[in-house]
Amino acid sequence: MPTVPSGVKRGAEEPYDDGVGGCVPERQNGGLERVVDAYVAAWNAAAPSDRRALLEEAVTDDFVFEGPTGSFKGREAVVGFIAEMQQRMPCTEVVRRGPATAAGAFVEFGWEIRNTASGARLLGGADWADVGDDGRLTRVEMKHMEA
Repeated sequence: MPTVPSGVKRGAEEPYDDGVGGCVPERQNGGLERVVDAYVAAWNAAAPSDRRALLEEAVTDDFVFEGPTGSFKGREAVVGFIAEMQQRMPCTEVVRRGPATAAGAFVEFGWEIRNTASGARLLGGADWADVGDDGRLTRVEMKHMEA
């Protein structure tokens, strides 16, 4: 099973702020960072087996992704959706923007889609996610996207 590469690309790091005036304990936040890194790495994985393995690490079996193109229910549906997006947007990669911020059972993380040849930013946005008892994501909702 592939693991998240140690060199997962992230955008410029921003100071950590959980939005409620405190910090998520390092132990908890470290686990969230690993889960979000695996989730983002799945969007860049070329092989369906690698995408599937990364999503197994990051999301539950009944995971739901909700975005402007629809709602995709179940890990396998998301594996297919990612493949479709890779075909629609070749020569791109998803890059995290800053740390994951958490409040209770929710996490928010920013992302960018960049051209792999030039590094130019094509799109950016933020996702909100629900975190299950096992620390994996149960639902991700694209909250906003900007060009």
